[in-house]
Amino acid sequence: MSDQEVAYCGLVCGACPGRQECVGCHAGGGEANCKPRLCGSARGLNGCWECAEFPCEQDFLQNEDFGGLCTGFIRVAQKLGPEALARRVIARFGSPMDFEAHRGRQADDVMALLLDDEQQP
Repeated sequence: MSDQEVAYCGLVCGACPGRQECVGCHAGGGEANCKPRLCGSARGLNGCWECAEFPCEQDFLQNEDFGGLCTGFIRVAQKLGPEALARRVIARFGSPMDFEAHRGRQADDVMALLLDDEQQP
């Protein structure tokens, strides 16, 4: 798994605290019942950012804790591509990322932080 890999849900593998123990969801790692992975792989997509139906009604996007974070990441991947998303997430949020510090963050706030031209790596 590459640090630049982006999970189906938009999370960046290189920013994940558990990346050393995980092979990545594209290689079959992660939770077996992960809805973004099941949906994306069934549709032949690399992630939600490639889906014409995004944003959808999948439960993870509605999650109050981290749905905004994932949605923001996916929208940035749609705009800049997954590789640019990965670089910016690691540069702005750190590696490993403290997910708890971003609990409840709104998608628009995440996008603003990642797309702010003054902070581009």
